[in-house]
Amino acid sequence: TVGMETPLIITDYNLVIYDRWGGVMFQSRDQFTKWDGRMGADLVQSGVYIYDVTFKSPEMEFMHYKGDVLVLR
Repeated sequence: TVGMETPLIITDYNLVIYDRWGGVMFQSRDQFTKWDGRMGADLVQSGVYIYDVTFKSPEMEFMHYKGDVLVLR
């Protein structure tokens, strides 16, 4: 699964997973909801997917992380 694991209280959380063409595969504004490799009820194909996560830290700093995850079936 892809998502945040933190005991800190964060706000304005947004996680987006994109396919290689830039299509949105998953989006969550709940820091406790993670992507499980599905689009709706269907498993995604093997491949590289891009994650983009933003949030405000407890110090109210805007944080932005992005990278990729490889799905193998």
